[in-house]
Amino acid sequence: MFENAGKKGLEIMKLIGMLTTYEDADWLPRALDSFGQLDGGIICEGAYQEVIKLGKTPRSQDGTLEIIHDFVQKHNKNKFKYLQANQESDVHQRNFVLEQIKESWPGQNTVVMIIDGDEEYTSEQLQEIRKWAEWLTSQGEYLCSLIWSKVYVTEKNYTLHIFPRLFRVTPDCKFIDDNLMYWPERSFTCQFTDKEHGRAKLLPVTLATTHHSYQRNRDRFSRKKDWWTARRGSFPWYWDEVLNRPHRGDL
Repeated sequence: MFENAGKKGLEIMKLIGMLTTYEDADWLPRALDSFGQLDGGIICEGAYQEVIKLGKTPRSQDGTLEIIHDFVQKHNKNKFKYLQANQESDVHQRNFVLEQIKESWPGQNTVVMIIDGDEEYTSEQLQEIRKWAEWLTSQGEYLCSLIWSKVYVTEKNYTLHIFPRLFRVTPDCKFIDDNLMYWPERSFTCQFTDKEHGRAKLLPVTLATTHHSYQRNRDRFSRKKDWWTARRGSFPWYWDEVLNRPHRGDL
């Protein structure tokens, strides 16, 4: 299935990471281990204006900056770039980074992979994801891929979700939500769904990312909750259940 995928003429697929982060010291080293196995990428640190309005500092205060500094010192600065920004919200921060990626890695065969600061993959998974990214660039009708996500609530318990994570870069593509990209030239938006739709490909569940979303210390979890509540109103999930359980760093 993957034979001759990823080539258009002499152009080789480039798998470029996008990692936006703020106070993710709990899991950021593991995320960067995955990030560093890509062909390049941009790390963007900083609180959104939405978060700053809740009383948070523009820059991380939990060791995140030091973790990023260690990473960039060990990697090629022409391949892995570090920016700081404080855009209005997650979608604005994503688009800020996306425009930098378009400038740094131009061409028709660039695929952006979102890796958040609390997500990780095994090396074996990334090797398979690379094959799918090459396949993606060889299929004219496909523009993005969806990846299963094991969203951990406790150390052993997770819920299974789906997130768009691989995106073909075109001159006019842009994010319209933190995980949803729109391609105006194709009038197509990638959606959250377990059904293949139009130009989106759902990857095998064996490639599911480990997403440590709620495995945070109490302060960082509360900040996440406050941000979501301020942005979207009452969020009908298990906030109280999670807030009342033992937290990473509290044991």
